[in-house]
Amino acid sequence: MCNRSAPMRFSNDLTSLKVLKLNHNANDRLGADIYFPDEVLVQVKSLQTLFMDGLINNTLGPGFLNLVNLTSLIFSGEKNVGYCEFKTISSEMFKNVPYLQSLIIRACKVEHIHEQAFSPLSHLHLLDLSGNKKLEINGSTLGFKGLKNTSIKVLKLNNIYTNFHIGIKIKQEHIEMLRNTSITEIECIGNSLEMIDSGAFSVMPINLTKLNISINRFLMGDYLFRTILLKNLTILDASYQFFSPIDEINFRKRDIANFLGISNWTNLTIQIPENLKRATFSRSKLAFPVLNFGIGKNSLEYLDASYAMLYKWTGPVYGFDKLTYLDLSNNHCSELSFQFFDYLPRLVTLIVSNNLLGIVIPKDASGEIFKNLSTLLHLDLSNNKIPSLNENIFRGLVRIQRLNLSHNLLNTFLVNISHMKNLRVLDLSKNTLQVVSYPVRIALEDIASMTTEKVYVNISCNQLQCMCTTTRFMTWLQDTKTNVVGMTFCVQENGTKVELENKNNFIHYLDSLDKKCMSKIGLIFGTVISISIAIVIIVVGIAYRYRWKLRYLYYMTMNRSRGYNPISNSDIDNDFVYDAFVSFADEDREFVRDLMLKKMEHERGIRLCVSFRDFVPGREIASNIIEAIHNSRKTVMVLTESFLLSKWCAYEFQMARQEAIHSGRDTFFVILYEDIPAEQIYSVVNMRDVFLSNSYIEYPHVNTLNFHEQALDMFWDRCTLAIKER
Repeated sequence: MCNRSAPMRFSNDLTSLKVLKLNHNANDRLGADIYFPDEVLVQVKSLQTLFMDGLINNTLGPGFLNLVNLTSLIFSGEKNVGYCEFKTISSEMFKNVPYLQSLIIRACKVEHIHEQAFSPLSHLHLLDLSGNKKLEINGSTLGFKGLKNTSIKVLKLNNIYTNFHIGIKIKQEHIEMLRNTSITEIECIGNSLEMIDSGAFSVMPINLTKLNISINRFLMGDYLFRTILLKNLTILDASYQFFSPIDEINFRKRDIANFLGISNWTNLTIQIPENLKRATFSRSKLAFPVLNFGIGKNSLEYLDASYAMLYKWTGPVYGFDKLTYLDLSNNHCSELSFQFFDYLPRLVTLIVSNNLLGIVIPKDASGEIFKNLSTLLHLDLSNNKIPSLNENIFRGLVRIQRLNLSHNLLNTFLVNISHMKNLRVLDLSKNTLQVVSYPVRIALEDIASMTTEKVYVNISCNQLQCMCTTTRFMTWLQDTKTNVVGMTFCVQENGTKVELENKNNFIHYLDSLDKKCMSKIGLIFGTVISISIAIVIIVVGIAYRYRWKLRYLYYMTMNRSRGYNPISNSDIDNDFVYDAFVSFADEDREFVRDLMLKKMEHERGIRLCVSFRDFVPGREIASNIIEAIHNSRKTVMVLTESFLLSKWCAYEFQMARQEAIHSGRDTFFVILYEDIPAEQIYSVVNMRDVFLSNSYIEYPHVNTLNFHEQALDMFWDRCTLAIKER
């Protein structure tokens, strides 16, 4: 719409109009003789907000002087919003709209703005120049000089570079004209920025309180410490940065302090803006360990460093006395010192989900890690592959309200929670729990009885059992004062599942279970079964001593009689990187290195993954183990007494077990290298179930068979067959 295309009476009946949208009417076929419709709008004195397309002739005519209430003017060339193509903004463009408070010029292909273009806008509070990809940050092309005559508070310069710019550095002379403005908030998002001149921080607006520089490519450097000059900064968003990755191996060879230009890392104190309250570095690929350091005087309350690849938390960290929210999730961290969280006296929310803390946390027998977090209300430890928790691990969490332990590997939960009087949500979902232990049930009842609020316990997606030994647990589920969520089924002694989602079904099944367990017939039947089991155990115990020799001789004889031949290489499935991952104790390395690799790889073409050869140097051991198991069709356990005593072997076993559960594949294959008592094997958590439900092969030692050479050949052939079997 322009003066020629609209009748003068257009505005006669719009004397109360406040918002007018004239955008999406122009196109690139309009010439320079088309002007903004100031003569048409001259009577609409009530107008406050005006949307218009951007014309080549971009001077706002004298008629706009009558629009004394016009405070917001929006030009946009964004898709489906309007047409706008200014290219240049002259010093005369805004002289007739002196009352503007908000000026938005988005995606208008602006390349140059006169240095005094904004001088007439003394009431201007918001200036948005986003989306003008050829504008770039340069005081001489952005009209910064005229901003000192305005009341500007918010400046938005998002996406003002083309997508493939590299090596962009903000220099002091680019922004020095902003120093004497009243700007309190700057957005500079998505500009591929890599560095800021150290001197640039000294000329930034004095009253700057909010700075958003997310979605850029800032490099690490000592210039980052110059942010201390932003004395009034309260909010900093530096998320989605693509910091140059620091190679982990090289990182160990040089001092971090030298990399950042610091002479001594020990007792290092980093200075940050003392009024900064909220800082976000999420998804910034920082990729370095958090060592012992402190920060100077500060007001920091909120810190988000999730997805930042902070893979090692050594600490302790000092100076975070006012911090209430800390997010360190999704950092692939596998190393955590017991003192890391010691000096966070006001922390309320701690999120450390999606890491690899299952390696460290089970080692904390006395609750050292969280001992000083007495103010913590929310703790998220989900998805950390935690296999077990010690009783006093959470002894310091006296005010905790929400505790999330979901998506872990817990098959028991014997943690002391009796001191958690404010607990309202306990999430144990997606573990492998069979029951909620009696001490935990008692503690939950005490907590629920002391409050009028609801106490929720989520036990969904576990392996909860319903049998005579768990009737008290089942009864508790029916009578508890807490709100138990997710009890949709339970597993009976025979392995079948019982659906319990319907309350009537649950009550009916519980009654039948009570009758079954309490009846005399049940007791007699149980006694007979117990005696029978005892007899079977005695008979089996006699045969157990020689079970490996008998089974091995049987299979050797059967295979010889069938004319057994080794499987050819063409039969190997190529869906996996390796045919088998070999799990063994360090004491058995010689057997694997000198004999197993020779017989399996060199003579039979089996692709084996062994730690001392195939693990990636410099990577966390846990990550190597998980990747090796995932990339192998089978996991071969060389079972010895040393294996049963090795913590890393136990960890490899637990990870392989989870791989089997989630993939639905038969992944276990056991080589019984030593004659080990059953009770010693069964002492390992979950080993009994796996050992009884998976085949195994006994290694024939020289003194066990008269025809040991043939036996050894048959042993390696059987191993090959077992590994290649799908």
